[in-house]
Amino acid sequence: MLRRVAIPGGFMQQHVLRGTLSDGSDFEMPACIVCQVADGRITLLEEYLDPAQAEGLRA
Repeated sequence: MLRRVAIPGGFMQQHVLRGTLSDGSDFEMPACIVCQVADGRITLLEEYLDPAQAEGLRA
């Protein structure tokens, strides 16, 4: 899943972070970034994750 939307001064993107845990199992976590852009360059990037989704990562 990837969704990118223009917003005033930049864009918002929703995506899924994917990886493999040390036990070999797959891991997925929804994420969102909000970026401000000026002169064609990202000037601010904020990333939002749901902490409840990360519970499985804690050892």
